[in-house]
Amino acid sequence: MGKVGIRSVLIAGVAAAFYAVFFSAIVYYFFGQPIAPFIAIYLIAIIGFLIIFAIGIAVSRKKDEEVDSAKVKAEEVATRTRVLEETSAKMAALLKEAQDSKAEMQRTLNDLQNNKGAMFNLLDDSRAMEESLKREVVERKKAEEELIKAKAGVEAQVEERTRQLREEESRLISSIDSLSLGYIMLDVDGKVFINNAVVERFFKRVDGESIFDAATREMKDVFDFKTNFESILRDRKTIDVSHIPYNGRYFKIYMSPVVFLHDHQGLIGVVVLIEDMTEQELLDQSKSNFIAIASHEMRTPLTIIRGDAELMLQMIERKPENEDVVKFLTAIQSNSVRLLGVLHDFIDVVQQEENRISLKMESFDFTKLVRDVVADLQTVAAKKEIYLKLNEPQVSIPPVSSDVDKSRQILINLIGNAIHYTGKGGVTVELSIVSEEGKKFLKTSVIDTGIGIPEKNRSMLFRKFGTIQTDFLHRTEYGSGLGLYISKLLSTAMGGSVRLENSVPDVGSTFVLLLPIGV
Repeated sequence: MGKVGIRSVLIAGVAAAFYAVFFSAIVYYFFGQPIAPFIAIYLIAIIGFLIIFAIGIAVSRKKDEEVDSAKVKAEEVATRTRVLEETSAKMAALLKEAQDSKAEMQRTLNDLQNNKGAMFNLLDDSRAMEESLKREVVERKKAEEELIKAKAGVEAQVEERTRQLREEESRLISSIDSLSLGYIMLDVDGKVFINNAVVERFFKRVDGESIFDAATREMKDVFDFKTNFESILRDRKTIDVSHIPYNGRYFKIYMSPVVFLHDHQGLIGVVVLIEDMTEQELLDQSKSNFIAIASHEMRTPLTIIRGDAELMLQMIERKPENEDVVKFLTAIQSNSVRLLGVLHDFIDVVQQEENRISLKMESFDFTKLVRDVVADLQTVAAKKEIYLKLNEPQVSIPPVSSDVDKSRQILINLIGNAIHYTGKGGVTVELSIVSEEGKKFLKTSVIDTGIGIPEKNRSMLFRKFGTIQTDFLHRTEYGSGLGLYISKLLSTAMGGSVRLENSVPDVGSTFVLLLPIGV
């Protein structure tokens, strides 16, 4: 029995004793009865109670001991249970760890199995690689042997090609040295790559300068080598200039870009050819002087013959007595006119080639000039029973900038030739405006339905004494052969050009005159 139970029993006993005394006192007070018996009874009851109480205490104490023992056992059981639970938990944890370890070992075993397979695969691969390496070594040895053979072949080819190049270089140098022209080969930086001995005779070097620098220095007043070299590098166009005076000589200088053969794009350098034209120039001057002197000396007698023939024709036409005389005089007059025309052509050529023709450049109405020329030549076309017409332009034609008289001379030449070589049909003149190389020109087209010009004869058209009939001894048409040549010289001097645009034998031809439009 615990301390709380004993304390409760003692309090109950004291309370019972107090109640017994208190009750006896009340009985005695109200009933007059003595209290001793009651007290004795109560005391006996109390004693009995105490005995019972003592027995209860003993019993209670035993039960408490049993309870305490039970509690101790329960606690031990709880402790053992807790220990068992903890042990179970630990065992469970150990079991889980064991299971995890087992799973890990299984995974490790699987990995080992996989690794084993991989090892076998690697072993197979290594064997295959070993075989491949062996084959590769064999193939490489074979390739090295073939390479050695190929290298030997290439070296032999290189040696052979080098020998050929040296031979070609020797032939090229010999060819260049054997040229009668001065030869200079420049790279893109203007450095001389090669030159021949002829050009060394033309110019004298100073202070170790290159032959190109010497030529540039000595000819700076008549020909600018540097500027033309830069122009060729920029535009890649050929430059060809003749009649260049230098120290009592006359040079023709030809400069051209040198490009790769395979694509004609990559620029290697510039080649310069210098030809001594002194003898040719002197010969041409002698010819020109002879033609000029002969023309001047013949012009006066022919003019007199022409005038006398015209006077005699006028006298005879009033009283025609003999038709043969009229025929002879007419032949004298017409041939003197033709000869005077030839002489005038000769004089024009000489003056133009010597730059002695003065041009009076001005802006004028070219359409009116064409109308006048067409009107003047109508009688010539009518005699051949062919038409000559001007297709009036549909747009306003602006003024051209040129020499009026020289333009008239070119028009008469072109239209006159068209009439001359047209037997049927006629000649049509058309005007239009065209643009070439960023400039505007007035284009005059002379279209005929004449005999046309064969392809083989076209190269002679604009040359001196060139005609469409190359056989001089058997040609049926006569003339100086200077008309187109003079027209070309005059048109070029005025900033224009003359050319054959189209021609078909037995169908006709189209000649074109271009003159710059001016204000």
